[in-house]
Amino acid sequence: MMKNRHLSKAVQEQGFFGLENSLNTNAVIKGFSLLWLIGFIHHQSFAAVVEISKRF
Repeated sequence: MMKNRHLSKAVQEQGFFGLENSLNTNAVIKGFSLLWLIGFIHHQSFAAVVEISKRF
């Protein structure tokens, strides 16, 4: 099992937050709004749920 510090480093190397920023930027350009809900299910795993809504 990986320790939490190793997991956080692995997530940083995968560019999770870079992906989030890219999706948010593209959504703003196209007129969408993204709602990110990140919940820690287990101390070493996580899930992200994205809701896309059209702005009027």
